[in-house]
Amino acid sequence: MWSHRIRYGSAWASLGLLSLCGVLLFAQDNPQHSQTNQQRTATTPLLVNVTGCLKNIAYGNFSNVARSHNSEKTHTKSFIGVLAAVEPVRSRVVLHIMDGLRGVWHAGPFSDLPQFRFYPKQMMFGTDPVAMDHKLIELIEEKRKAEGAITIFDRSMSHVGKDNTNPNTNHYIREPGHVEYASTLGLGVFDAARIKLKVIEL
Repeated sequence: MWSHRIRYGSAWASLGLLSLCGVLLFAQDNPQHSQTNQQRTATTPLLVNVTGCLKNIAYGNFSNVARSHNSEKTHTKSFIGVLAAVEPVRSRVVLHIMDGLRGVWHAGPFSDLPQFRFYPKQMMFGTDPVAMDHKLIELIEEKRKAEGAITIFDRSMSHVGKDNTNPNTNHYIREPGHVEYASTLGLGVFDAARIKLKVIEL
């Protein structure tokens, strides 16, 4: 049962075997609920540009993580993987559930701009956070391309700015490379050809 008093997310990872990469949150459409209780999965946050399993595991289990992104050039590429690789988090989190029923393809994860919402209508379940986040990158990239927006891998300072209404502008240089970097730490498989994917359509 949904409760706006509970902050759903990967902070639960430290309690056992489950990483909730996100949950369908009803508070977004209900103004009486505080946005601090919300977390979406298929999102393009300002600093890494994919909030999936790895970022939620890392940022959900450690404090003072804002220090990784206190300027336009962030340290999130290595920071997220290093935190997610710390024991006991690394060995205890073995199941990941990603809610991609609804997402944000720019200005997330707490954007109130409806033009950046989209509805992939997907749920992902897996044991590999790197592989799942790689699939999330593909999903976000496909949507951004369809909308005529630049790739999340763009590192040009000319696209850094404060205008969230422009999908080609971001507060930070995005670091979606954190997913591939995490694979070098043994956290999962990044190579698309080696990812085992089973699709079930309902």
